[in-house]
Amino acid sequence: MIALAVIFVGSIIWSFLYETLMPLLAAGDTGAAVRNLLGFPIILAGTAIFAYGGYVFVRDTFRAMHNPQMNEKLGQIRDDDAPRDAVNTARRQNLSLLLRSWKAGSLLLALGFGLIAVGGWLINY
Repeated sequence: MIALAVIFVGSIIWSFLYETLMPLLAAGDTGAAVRNLLGFPIILAGTAIFAYGGYVFVRDTFRAMHNPQMNEKLGQIRDDDAPRDAVNTARRQNLSLLLRSWKAGSLLLALGFGLIAVGGWLINY
């Protein structure tokens, strides 16, 4: 698996060097070459953070789903004889637990997206 990742990233870097940087330098556009040298690693970092944020989001969601407190509240929600107020309270508490579990992953996803946007802006400026 690591070998595939190395080949994948290596092919991206090879393409970047030979299809982007060298033509820019050959054309004498050093400003664009410098912007690409700055933007490309930012995009790669943003992509890695975005992917990790997705992993954290899913991992924390599954952890929340296995939380005993959430399962207890889910039992209350599914109980046909439970009072409506208790069901609504249990739903709010489960939603609150889910939203808290999504916080870290969502922040990483947003950070990754922001870095990709900044890197893309630098390259295309």
